[in-house]
This record gives sequence, C-alpha cells and structure tokens, in this order.
Amino acid sequence: MLFGLFLLVGVLYTVWMIRTSQLYLQEVNQKLNVKLAAHLAAERILLNDGRINKAAAEETFKTLMAINRSIEIYLLDPDGRILAFSAAPGAVKRAHVNLEPVRAMLDGGPLPIYGDDPRSETRTKVFSVTALVRARGGRPVAPDAPLDGYLYVILVGEEYTSALRLVGQSGTLRASAWGVGLLIALGLLAALLIVHWLTRRLTLLAREMEAFRESGFSQAPALALGPGPPGDEIDVLGLTFREMSQRIVEQISNLRDVDRMRRALCELGQDVLQRFELLAASRGVELEAVLSPSLPMVAADIGLIERVLVNLIENAVRHTPERGRVSLRCHPDGGEVLVQVSDTGPGIPAIELPHIFERFYRARGSGADSMDGAGLGLAIAKRILDLHGSTLSVRSEPNVGASFTFTLHTAEVPHEADRPSAVEGTEA
Repeated sequence: MLFGLFLLVGVLYTVWMIRTSQLYLQEVNQKLNVKLAAHLAAERILLNDGRINKAAAEETFKTLMAINRSIEIYLLDPDGRILAFSAAPGAVKRAHVNLEPVRAMLDGGPLPIYGDDPRSETRTKVFSVTALVRARGGRPVAPDAPLDGYLYVILVGEEYTSALRLVGQSGTLRASAWGVGLLIALGLLAALLIVHWLTRRLTLLAREMEAFRESGFSQAPALALGPGPPGDEIDVLGLTFREMSQRIVEQISNLRDVDRMRRALCELGQDVLQRFELLAASRGVELEAVLSPSLPMVAADIGLIERVLVNLIENAVRHTPERGRVSLRCHPDGGEVLVQVSDTGPGIPAIELPHIFERFYRARGSGADSMDGAGLGLAIAKRILDLHGSTLSVRSEPNVGASFTFTLHTAEVPHEADRPSAVEGTEA
C-alpha cells in the first residue's frame, strides 16, 4: 500500500510537472511575442474604413504561415466578431471572441493572459493583439479616431498543438518516459527498503516494550551486549530501555519484598498462634497476641523467623499447665523490633538455663511434656537468630514462667522520590 501511495505521488508529480512546463512555455511565448500583432499591423493595412483589405490580409496570412505555422491570425471587428482568419475553412468554431482578455492585454495587464481559441468553444490560449485604427481612406488619422477592429493572433496554434501530440506519441519520448518511471519506481523501492530497515528495529523494540508491559513489568528483556559501543540512536534507545526495564524489575521486586516484610511480621505472628489454637485449647491454655499496629519493616528471612516462632510457641504451649497463658508480643524498640514469647508455666530451673540452647538438651521438671521432643527446637531457633545478627535471650522465674526475647533490625525503606515512576500503580 505504501509503495502504491509513493507511485501515485510520483505519477501525479510527473503530470503536474508536464502541465506546469507547458504553461510556462506558453507564458514565455506570450512575453516574447506580445508585440507581434502590433508589428504585423504596422506592415499591412488590414482594415480600411472598417472593411477588410482582402489583398493585404491574404498576403499577410500567406507570409506568416510560411514563416511561422504555429500561429493563427484573426481579424475582429470592434465587438469581437471574427471577420477573417488564417485557419482552414470550417475549422473555426466561434463567431465571436471575448473582448475582456483583449482589453486587459491592451491595457498592459500582467502576463500570462489567456483569450478565447476560435478553434474551440471552451479552450483558451495565449495570444497577441493590437487595435486597428490606423487608416481612413488610406490616410493616417489621429490616435483618438474611432476603432476599426483588432488583429488577434493565437500564439499556440492548432499545428503547434498537433505537433505536441505527435511528440507525445513518439516512441523515443515514450521510452524516455518509461525510463523516468522506472527510475522513480527504483527510487521508491529503495526508499521503502530504507524505511523498512529503520522501522524494523523500532518495531522489534516496540514488541519488547509491549511484552515487558504484558508481563506486569516482571520480566526484563536480556541486555544485548555487542563487541562495541551502540551504533546509532536506535541502539542507544534499545540499550537504555533494557537497562531501565531491569532496574524497574529490581525495584518492583524490592518493593514487594519490603511490603511483604511490612505485613509478614504481624501476619506471621497471627498465623503461628492460629496454628497452635487446637493444641492450646486441648490443654486449656490461652493464646495471647500483643502486636503493635505500627511495626516497621524488618530485614529478615520470613521463612526462618516463622521457624523460630513455631519452635518458641510450641515449646511454651507444651510447658504451660492448664489455665495458663502463652503470649506473643511485638513492638518497636529504637531501631529494632522486639519479639517476645512468654508463658505462665513453672519456669526453667536456674541450673538448666545455661544448657537449654544446646542441641538435644531437654530441661527436666519444667512441665508435663518436658521430656517430649528431640531437644532441637531452641538450638535451631538460636542458630537462625545468630544468622540474623540477633541474640535469643531467656528470663525465667520459678512458678511465674519463662520469657524468650530477640530483636530484628529494621529495614531501610526507600523514599518515595527514589522509587521509579513506572512502578507506581502497577498492582496487578
């Protein structure tokens, strides 16, 4: 379709150039021969007392047609009626000529001026004209003497037009036209190939952008690293997009992790407590959650912290007698978040406290199920917190209960201004 459009433009341009060239030639012809009719009238007395001087007219017609067959001569009366002409009999289609272009020419109007072509009822052509007022009875008269008529000369006669048509039918000219058309077609084809080559890379880049958008900004295209620097602006644009998309993916991932950590600590505590509701109910133990609603984000592995809470709460439930209570507390503490799991059990004997975090160690006499388990729960919890740079501490009072406490470092939250604008509003 684009090729057809270019071809149509080329054809229209060619036709327009041919037409304007013809009009330009006619304009030049009129400017060069604007005084032709006046010179002819000066050489011959064509009208005498308003009557045609047939001898002078015939001689003038023969002479001019022998010299220049591209012009046609007409004698007009003061009203524009055609009195005589040099054309073949029957060739003239008009009886009158419109005098408005004639008067505009005599008044020195701007060229080109087109007048009626007597050989056609509708066509106009460039012409030359002069007023015939020179003779009364063969003698010169004053310039303001009554008008006898006009000498009207068509500068682009029928033979000139026929010659143009013959040239248009020339095999050489047609071959030249086909050659020009072929050159135009080849130029258009080359332009289309260049446009395709340019838009192809832009199209591929647009597809990458669309695929990135459809993936929910979660799959960045791979960086295409060549042996050298980018070749042009399109390469730079593609490289910039891929770098930005990877950064967007990283920022979204970080924001999701941060948001998950923001919600996870409270939700995690609630989830772990709900996990032990049946066990606690069967033992007549109350579960209590005291979680601050304004907990900051923490830098921690949620899965591992869940394991810590499971071990501590399970251990507390199993060592708390009937009508006792197990509590989980989380609240900000300076630049950290303090987490505490406490119970109202019998407590841990002081002699046992130095050993409770040892592997396979099981404290004795601290509850009905004190001998259950493998003795790994507290050791695993301590090891996980060591990996987080935190310390698991314990405080116990006989017949009051035990309390396990640790802290988690708060995470650094990126400011809103630092977040990429492309991430905003991308919640699926």
